[in-house]
Amino acid sequence: MGDENIYVRRERKKRNQIRYVRNASFDNYIRKVLSNVYGQGGASISETALKITDNILKNFFTDLSSEAKQLMVASQKRTLTDWDIQQAVAVILKGEVAKHAISEGQKAVLMYSDMRRRT
Repeated sequence: MGDENIYVRRERKKRNQIRYVRNASFDNYIRKVLSNVYGQGGASISETALKITDNILKNFFTDLSSEAKQLMVASQKRTLTDWDIQQAVAVILKGEVAKHAISEGQKAVLMYSDMRRRT
């Protein structure tokens, strides 16, 4: 009987553990953006194009995070700040695209912080 309790406890522990998604994907977000841009039913995307776009986004975020980490280590800090992200975006993206990405990111952070203050 004592052995059964151990197995029951193990099963409960497994069920209560957080499950991480290994194959995280931006598929749903890409479809939402398409529906927002073109309206309901206005645009569709093939599965191959969706996979390619998903891989591009994954690679971009991987490059962005590794560049931000390098900047953080170079400045001998242990905390990732908004400055690190902005500089990483400026390094990875070039010219006008970087300027627009940084300004849109700043707007998003301001909107989020305003929303947090209200609640």
